Parts: sequence; C-alpha cells; structure tokens
Amino acid sequence: MPVPKYHQRRFHTNSKKHKKVPETAEDFLEAGIEFEESGDRWKAGDRQKAARFYRRAIEQYEQCLKIDSTQFDAAYNKARLEYKLTQEPEMCTKLELLPLLETALKSHMEVLGIERENLDAIFNTAQVHTSLAEQLTDLEKPRAVSLLNTACQLFQEVLSKQRAKFASYSSVDAIDTEAGGVSLAGVDDMMIDDDAETSAQTPSSTKDETDDNEEYAHIEVPVTESTILDTHLEFLATLCTLLPLNPSPSLLQTTSDILTSTQSFSTSLPDRAKEITLTSYQVHLAAAECQFRLGMHTAADWAATISKAFPTGLKTAEAYSIKSDAHITLASEVSEMAFAHLSFASAALKEASKIQQTAGNVYLAWGDVELMRSRVAPEAHRITLKKNAGVYYRAAMKLGDATEKFEAMTKEAFLKWGEGGGTELLRSKAAQEVIAEAVEEGVIDRDEAVCLAGVLRAQKEGMMAEV
Repeated sequence: MPVPKYHQRRFHTNSKKHKKVPETAEDFLEAGIEFEESGDRWKAGDRQKAARFYRRAIEQYEQCLKIDSTQFDAAYNKARLEYKLTQEPEMCTKLELLPLLETALKSHMEVLGIERENLDAIFNTAQVHTSLAEQLTDLEKPRAVSLLNTACQLFQEVLSKQRAKFASYSSVDAIDTEAGGVSLAGVDDMMIDDDAETSAQTPSSTKDETDDNEEYAHIEVPVTESTILDTHLEFLATLCTLLPLNPSPSLLQTTSDILTSTQSFSTSLPDRAKEITLTSYQVHLAAAECQFRLGMHTAADWAATISKAFPTGLKTAEAYSIKSDAHITLASEVSEMAFAHLSFASAALKEASKIQQTAGNVYLAWGDVELMRSRVAPEAHRITLKKNAGVYYRAAMKLGDATEKFEAMTKEAFLKWGEGGGTELLRSKAAQEVIAEAVEEGVIDRDEAVCLAGVLRAQKEGMMAEV
C-alpha cells in the first residue's frame, strides 16, 4: 500500500534567518523551523543529512515545549516530524521504526491534549495509530486491533467535522452567489500549496508578531471535496487492515458504507477516479478475506474475488502488486491452493514489471514469491525457482533504493550460502533482521534460518577463541 498522504499546512514567514542563540519558547520554535526547512532542502539529494536536520528540529521543538508545554505549533511540528521519519526507510532503520512510532503516537496524543478540535491533528493521530498497528499485527495482535479501532473512530470524527464544515461553506457560497458574488464551488486543493518539502508547517489559524522585524502567518486550509476524499481513502486503508484481523459483519457493513460514499466522488473529482478505483479493489480483497474468515465464503469464493474484482481498466504496476499480495495471502491460509496462487502472484508481478521496468520493489517482491514457490513446488522445480529468485534479487539490487538493495543483497547471499557459499554478507545485525523478517513472512524456511544462525554463532565463537 502506498505511503498515505499526511495532512500538513505550510508555515509561512517573511522573517530573516534566525541567528541568535535561542532563549525563549518562540526562539526555539523558530530554530526548529529553520532546521526543518534545511532538512527539506537536503531531502532530495541527501536523505541522511536531511534526517539529521529533522532530528535537530525535533530537539528544538522539544526545548520550546519544555519552556511552554502549551505551544501548539511546536507540539504539532514535533509530532509530525517524528512520524515523517518513520515513513522514510532511509531516514529510519528497522530497529528505530517501532520505538519512533510509539514516540510519534505519544506526541500526537499530547498535541490533541493542547488542541483537541484541530482537524489536521486528529487526522494525523489516526494515521499514526494505523501505522503503529501495521507494525504490531504479528507481535501484539490485540493491541494492533485496539489501535486500528481507535484510528477508525478518529477518521469518523474527522469525516463528520469535515462534512459539517464543507456544508457550511457551501451554504455561505450559495448566499454570496445569490447576492451577486462569484461562486467558489470550483475551488479545490490546487490553489493551496501542500508541498511539505519546502518549509515547516503548522495548522494554526492565527497571526503572531514576534518583534518589529519578524512576522509569521499561519494559513488555515479550507475543507474541500478533495480533502474529504483524502480522509475517506485513509479510513478505507485502515479498515482494510482491520477487516482480516478482527472480522465481523458490522465491520463489513461499515466498510461498505464508507466505500459507497467514497465512490460517489468519482464524478465530482474525475482526476482522482483512479485512486478511488484502486482503493475499491483493495477493499473488495479485504472484504473477501474477512468473509472467508467468518465462514461466509469459501476459499474458492475468495480466489474468484481476486480475479473478478481486478480493475481491468486500471492496469498499473501498483494494481498488479496488490493482486499479487492477495494471492500470497490466500496461499498462506489455504495450503492445498498455495502453489497455484503463488504462481498467480508471480504472474501478476511479471505484468507489473512490464509496466514499471525500473521498480526495484517489484523485482524484490518477485524474488520473494519465487522463493516461496520453491518451498511448496515439486522437487524437480525447486532449484530452478531458487535461481529465478536470485535473478530477481539481483535486478532489485540494481534498481531499488538503498533499503531495497540491502534486502535483496541479503536474500541473494542467503541463497548462495544454501549452495555452499560464504556467510560474509550475512553476519551483520541488519542482515540477520532481514532474514528473521523473511522467515516470519514465509519467504525463508525457518529450519534453514536456524541452521544459518548456528553457523554464524560457531564462526563467532571460533574467532573469539583465536583472539
């Protein structure tokens, strides 16, 4: 699933760069904004350097809050940046991810404690709940379900308030038009610069003057059909995660209602029809899995939905990747259908690779599927499937980002070790984390991973003995 849009608002300033050593809460807020803006400038060229600026910005916001714990802008910026770091693989290691999401959740709750009615803050808090839950589905399922339920409640709250605001705008607009004014019905988000890469942002709607030379203006973004659709889509994404974890008829009905409401935007927002179509497909897949787990549908019904619900008019790499994931999920649940559906998953990724030939993540996923197929295939085909996996991992190493390259390199090294190769690339803690995650996902056989761990342990003990 693509990284969700994170609601933010631009923090405009016409002040000169802040040079003095910060002393007051306002000083630390300004310093944080400057560090964040520096991070935004470096993000495209050097993500590691950008991350360092972001972390320094967080430190400044924290200092601001130590002086004034009710400083909403600092609290909002701090929470937003913490979450932003978790959504950038090159800025946050796998070891840091879970603790930082926990921190971001705590920070967002503190933001709501300062200003509970702010729509952006509520929306952001819902997203953090969802992201944390996604990391906990295998580790702490009950807590993951609780977090997702809370996220749904928050999204529902945002939707209710957005609809009320939009209705009030429409009512005022109608009155103004009747009085001879110009209708603003066609105004949408395109008039508002939402690019978060060029400056720090807060959701305040006030104007503050810090001294004679500095002035800050906080712009409140109006609620439009497009922002309401954003909330619908994120709400549905959360429901898609929750449905298989906590299946229930009432949750199915809620999902159906939200989906129907979402699809109604296809007419008024035709430029976002593809987003709506893709999300609808994901919802149908999650609902099919939920119905299977409730005993309402058979595995054959679930399989039929994967194919029949596929949006034939939207043949994108992302759509085929989603289809592949659905086949993998079914294969993991119904062992007698595993090889067939892993083969379907492989075929879907082949189609995705034709559309997006430079996507490292597609080849990485394809390598994983071939390795999974090798575990359930007839003996005669296993060597060939493993070789296929190696080919796709090498493609991912060439085409992927830094995180994808490392994961592909580690998995290819694991394959080579299984053929009698060395363990040099498998000794690092990061590589062992990749192997452990692959075991949990069913990509690598647990017994083989245990064997590797034993070999690595013996090698380490041997090196220590020599010393």
